[in-house]
Amino acid sequence: MRRSLESRVPLLHPSLLDYGFLIPPDIAFGDAEPKRILRLAAEGIAPPSALARKDKMGFPVPLARWAAGPLREPLLARLRDGPLIPVGLLAEDAPQKLVTGPGGHGRHLWFFLILSEWMAGAGIEV
Repeated sequence: MRRSLESRVPLLHPSLLDYGFLIPPDIAFGDAEPKRILRLAAEGIAPPSALARKDKMGFPVPLARWAAGPLREPLLARLRDGPLIPVGLLAEDAPQKLVTGPGGHGRHLWFFLILSEWMAGAGIEV
């Protein structure tokens, strides 16, 4: 939370992540329902109306548009100089492709920026 990037920090606990990787994908995701396991775990605890809610949306970040403007170079520098390339989570040519490639890679760009910031904030050294 130091960098206000993620609101589900308890779900990032290593032992919970390890357990989550043991769950077969067909059980975890069912019919392409992203939060299936969480909904099943909350049955009988959370109100049915909360479990059935489908109207919730994430915060839209216009990163593809920002990358086409004056933020291009700072975004490129952040990805090039961050921890993702040295640990093998991002190819060396990926930052350029994410920022300047056709089709708008805003979601991917956002994912890698958040991951990079999280790693830096968690003190993960490269």
